[in-house]
Amino acid sequence: MIQFGDARNLPFKDESFNAVITSPPYWGLRTYGHDEKEIGGGSLTTYLQDICTVADEIWRVLRTDGVFWLNIADTASGSGGAGGDYNSGGKQHGRPKWKQGESGLPGMTWCNIPSRVSIMLQDRGWLLRSDITWNKQRLRPESLAHARRPGVQTERIYMFAKHRDHVFYPEGLIEKGNIWSFPPEKKAKSHLAPFPIELPTRCLLCSTQPGDRILDPFIGKGTTIEAAENHGRVGYGLDLYSGDYE
Repeated sequence: MIQFGDARNLPFKDESFNAVITSPPYWGLRTYGHDEKEIGGGSLTTYLQDICTVADEIWRVLRTDGVFWLNIADTASGSGGAGGDYNSGGKQHGRPKWKQGESGLPGMTWCNIPSRVSIMLQDRGWLLRSDITWNKQRLRPESLAHARRPGVQTERIYMFAKHRDHVFYPEGLIEKGNIWSFPPEKKAKSHLAPFPIELPTRCLLCSTQPGDRILDPFIGKGTTIEAAENHGRVGYGLDLYSGDYE
């Protein structure tokens, strides 16, 4: 089931989901449409506040023993978008990139957004149960001569819980450690930031059982729902836009 709306105001009842698995828009990279409520533009402070507001809503709709999986990546200060550390605008797949807002940091430095978000969520009561490195097995396309640093091939996946007695099924783990290796989905014409089905699949197998309800408040083209249905779970999604983005 997919509904359209703002993730900062989830239209669901309290404690109605067993797990939440999501990847919000990354700060200052690209737009997905023209809705003024879209998260990702503006200042870094505004972005962090928006993510925390979403997390507060997730806390409300997640069961006490539920698990919240958050995939989030960093942005370089002064970057013009998804390509590298540069300060111009431009377009991605025919759509404009965000003109990066104020970060308060010098250019050519990473904003350390994943760590900032994890600390802010801990301050709001979330238990950080695992910090997973997603090894995407290939470098992000960019000029390393221009960037003048090692290339990027990882993202973070955080496992949060509301209570120490949260559910967990270790037999569902595909890799037992906190380094998960699988490629990102190939760029799809129907979506600007495709979400690989392997990611929600891994998360749901170790934190839910058949029949459980799973939510993705940034559902995009519906991959989390697909993963849920493939394994006998019930998937729900929310997004500002239609999943075809055409």
